[in-house]
Amino acid sequence: MATFTAQILIGQKHSYDGGILNMTHSLYLSENDRPSWLLTPTDIFSEDDERQPNIIWIPTLENMLEDALVMIGLYVFKDKHLFSLANQFFRNPKENFIELYNDT
Repeated sequence: MATFTAQILIGQKHSYDGGILNMTHSLYLSENDRPSWLLTPTDIFSEDDERQPNIIWIPTLENMLEDALVMIGLYVFKDKHLFSLANQFFRNPKENFIELYNDT
């Protein structure tokens, strides 16, 4: 059975109390046979047909946290500059499964 080593919650900060308001995604790190980041949409207010698919990246061992931040920039914030860079280095950055050692 898979276990998760870390979880990153993604959403908007609450303007008065701190914490997260309207959490949209969760990012889970699993370090079983090989590490993987699993990005899942958790927006409970979206319709099922609008829901994004889960995305899995097999990160580099040296830069796991940085890989997670790139995932968030690409798939959550949809940063155009990051997409232009990803198009230069990844075979297909819009796929749901990417192995960073093999796809670059």
